[in-house]
Amino acid sequence: MTAPRAENGSPFVCRVGFRCGRGTAASCVMKVLFLTLGTRGDCQPYVALGMGLVAKGHEVRIVATSEHGKLIEEVSGGTIGFLPLPWTMEGEMHSGDMVAALRSGSTQQALKSTQRQFEEHFKDNVECCEDAIKDWPDVVLANMLLLDIAYALCEKYNKRLIYAFLQQWTASRYEPCFLLKSTPFPLKSLNYLTWTLFASFVLRQRGYLVNPWRKSLGLAPIKGVEFLLSVDRATLYGMSPVITPPPRDYEQWTCHEVTGFWALPPTPNQPAYEPPKELSEFLAAGEAPVYIGWGSMVAESKEKMSEVAFRAILKSGERGILLKGWGNMSLSDLNQKRSDYKEIVAYAEKNVLVLDRAPHQWLFPKCKLCIHHGGAGTTQTSMEAGVPTIVTPFFFDQFMFAAKAVKLGVGPKAPKFYKLTGRKLAKLIKKTVDTPAYFEKAKAVAQLMSKEDGVGTAVKVIEDQFANPHRCTTPWIETNEISDKKRGRKKNATIAPAK
Repeated sequence: MTAPRAENGSPFVCRVGFRCGRGTAASCVMKVLFLTLGTRGDCQPYVALGMGLVAKGHEVRIVATSEHGKLIEEVSGGTIGFLPLPWTMEGEMHSGDMVAALRSGSTQQALKSTQRQFEEHFKDNVECCEDAIKDWPDVVLANMLLLDIAYALCEKYNKRLIYAFLQQWTASRYEPCFLLKSTPFPLKSLNYLTWTLFASFVLRQRGYLVNPWRKSLGLAPIKGVEFLLSVDRATLYGMSPVITPPPRDYEQWTCHEVTGFWALPPTPNQPAYEPPKELSEFLAAGEAPVYIGWGSMVAESKEKMSEVAFRAILKSGERGILLKGWGNMSLSDLNQKRSDYKEIVAYAEKNVLVLDRAPHQWLFPKCKLCIHHGGAGTTQTSMEAGVPTIVTPFFFDQFMFAAKAVKLGVGPKAPKFYKLTGRKLAKLIKKTVDTPAYFEKAKAVAQLMSKEDGVGTAVKVIEDQFANPHRCTTPWIETNEISDKKRGRKKNATIAPAK
């Protein structure tokens, strides 16, 4: 691997905890731990980044909910360790309060459901994360949903923490918090106010659990919003600057890097995808199909999701590929009492293929256009494919990515899913197919994104954080190092070469 160098150009002096062949970064092995909570789209980019680190000789472990173990094993071939949280995100997405939030498209209801999940699983999450952090890693990367736990445990055990996000979570005067508004206010002060409100909300909703627990660890309570809003904390953004350009005050974010999306690279551990025979034959049998898939989203019923998808394909006159997702769409879920039921079934049997799963990176370029929920990973993969994208958002960051797709000109504006019908979606499909500009813009966006190396850039930044450990703040490490100097300890002593 290429050796990071200190700011003065000298070889990097390894910190305690690194295993070195000759005491330089070229032979240092970092132990990197990822804490990630969410659906597959929230987890897979961190697996991709983990594989980039493994390729450079570092050791990687990932904490995630239990259903992601298969993904990590398939991609890494056992080269990435997996530490499962003892519950599943899929189960939570099918819970009554989350389904109600998805049905209504209410961010407020979704936040309440997320809060309920946080409370119910707090003890398990803390225990699992503490076991993972206390003895093993040199550096911890955490996503937003586990950040407050990571922040406390890294402070307790003196670990270097890097924030690792797939959406913009840094306060800006030019971009509002996407949970509150998907497009900017004219007044910069209002944009910044949304971030303050969000940070205050998080502290209010979680502080009553987190602060007593911090006290039990011997840590001071978090009273302000600086741990969320600070611009001088080491932060990685695994998002494409083509889709999400950094705001105009990005230059003030002294320790933030927008690296590009963390897409899974081809690896020896992951053989080339071999599509099932039915998929190969379907693709070869006619025009490129329209892709419809809503991933981990679960609407009011399987019937609603299936009705929207199958009727849209029928009314648009296109061929279609449907990925079942966690909503488990199928032809058998259609309402047999509808007047066009037989017509839909007859058309679908000839022109629609329903799949349990297929890699988006492989499938999307073979489709005419992609229709999905607007998850961070799905959006960036569909735009990398160079085909038009229609986003039908359910909640959270999906509204932001829907707005980005429209602004980039890669697809038309679509309603929230709970307002969507098969006929409305069919009209959007026809509009897209009949508008050459959407196809031209999609190809242009994909060409720009092809120049990015999100994983490679992120790996270099992580290594650089160790080459120049004081460039960005990790408050507890700096405080502890000052205390150690006063006691005459040499915290960053050079490690002797291995024999």
